[in-house]
Amino acid sequence: MEAHNVDEIVRSWSAGSPPYLEFLRTAAMSAGVYRLSAGSADPQQPHREDELYLVLRGRALMTVGGRETTVGPGSLVFVPAMVEHRFHTISEDLDVLVVFAPAESAPSPGVSPSGTGDARPSVSPSGTGDAATAALRTGAVTRASPAPE
Repeated sequence: MEAHNVDEIVRSWSAGSPPYLEFLRTAAMSAGVYRLSAGSADPQQPHREDELYLVLRGRALMTVGGRETTVGPGSLVFVPAMVEHRFHTISEDLDVLVVFAPAESAPSPGVSPSGTGDARPSVSPSGTGDAATAALRTGAVTRASPAPE
């Protein structure tokens, strides 16, 4: 079992941290927290995996497959694999819990599919990069530790 406290993960984020912090990885799914500052652009591209976004903090608009919705704390948005999507018009700093199923194609450096590090370099299979994948390629993603049992 792995147990995590998302509030603690968000609080531990420091200035200059990467925009995506993965804290869970199995073959079936991966999860992390994605942070975007107010007024920033979300450069992500479609992913090969289904995604579930839960907004923890902040406000923005989100467009998924050409449909726009307002998101804020508690908003839950499902994005099917390979569908264009992004946050925009970010009016308040945004912290979002992201769940990929199956696990996101590009694992964090030092994280094997089982969650215990083999330190493989990571490159998106599509060769295109969203912010999280770009951070993965440069090694700018950290993996949060599980909460103590």
